[in-house]
Amino acid sequence: MLLVRCIMSVYIYPIKAGLMIFPILAIIFTIPYIISQYRKYGAMLLTRIVVVYSFILYLLCAYFMVLLPLPKEDIPRLATTMQLVPFHFVDMILACHFHSIVDFVKNPYVYQAFFNILLTLPLGVYLRYYFKKSWFSVFILGFLMSLSFELLQLTGICGVYQYPYRLFDVDDIIVNTFGAMVGYWITPLLTCFLPSKDKLIEKSYIKGTKVSFIRRLVGFVIDLFVMYLFDMIIICLFKQIDKNVRLVIFVFIYFCVIPALCNGQTLGKKIVKIALRDEQNEVPRITNLMIRYGSLWFVIAGIPQILQYEMSQLNHSHLLIWLIIFVCIFTLVYFVYQVFVHSMITHDDLFYEKWSHIHEISIIKEPQ
Repeated sequence: MLLVRCIMSVYIYPIKAGLMIFPILAIIFTIPYIISQYRKYGAMLLTRIVVVYSFILYLLCAYFMVLLPLPKEDIPRLATTMQLVPFHFVDMILACHFHSIVDFVKNPYVYQAFFNILLTLPLGVYLRYYFKKSWFSVFILGFLMSLSFELLQLTGICGVYQYPYRLFDVDDIIVNTFGAMVGYWITPLLTCFLPSKDKLIEKSYIKGTKVSFIRRLVGFVIDLFVMYLFDMIIICLFKQIDKNVRLVIFVFIYFCVIPALCNGQTLGKKIVKIALRDEQNEVPRITNLMIRYGSLWFVIAGIPQILQYEMSQLNHSHLLIWLIIFVCIFTLVYFVYQVFVHSMITHDDLFYEKWSHIHEISIIKEPQ
């Protein structure tokens, strides 16, 4: 029992470390992943997200298994840094005399080989199921991943440590590569309850024909980033221009003129592959775009400024001030409510879309 605890502690520690680091990597990876999915398919499927992010978590834990725990800086030089005899572990197992199956399992050469197989078995599953790799590709990639494990150990994590702190073992490469192949062979058994990647792609394209709220939001966030860059440039060139004037100029040029000239798209919409169309399904005119974005930006930028100003005048206790504050708060709350209801329940057009008679369409086309 003590042996089992010692073995499990060796493997559980890297997994815990991987789970702690994973959220950081997930945050870094999320934005480009979302953009790529919306640009390619126009939608994101939960199954695909789970598969991709679990693959990232697996790779993180796999490398942590090999590298952790890290030694102290003053590590002594190993007497032997490389074991280059193939299947040396088999000879060592055969040289032992086992009185029971328990003795066999407790043998370090046995359980190390077993865990080395488990280490790369998921790689074979992911490569065959999601990445549609052939057995030969899985063999090569499994070998390269195993080789990277050993080279990191041999070089002291690429020179971070002066000496190797673990043994470079050719048997580990052999067993790890075999583990990837085992994963390839048993993939049909492990993924029989999951939809195929082709089915996931088909569902993505079907879902991508509709413009979801999240997809619109991603495009709008990209446009806000462009707006921020534009504002920084204008501030550097013309410091005396008022921020409200800068906002009006940007909204008119970027959200009205550019879509009218560029197939109803801003940069954000172009990236997520959606476009604006009028009731005749044509590129909207500038006047309609001015109504659309003028009303939208008045709510999200103008009303908060009015509210802030009126709140600063509360010491006058004027009835009109309280009325303006109430109207501003009610408008903002109603806008948030409408956005929430639109995104979660009804999927109806928002007020600025109805006023301008402009809607958004998906320009994703499924490849033939």
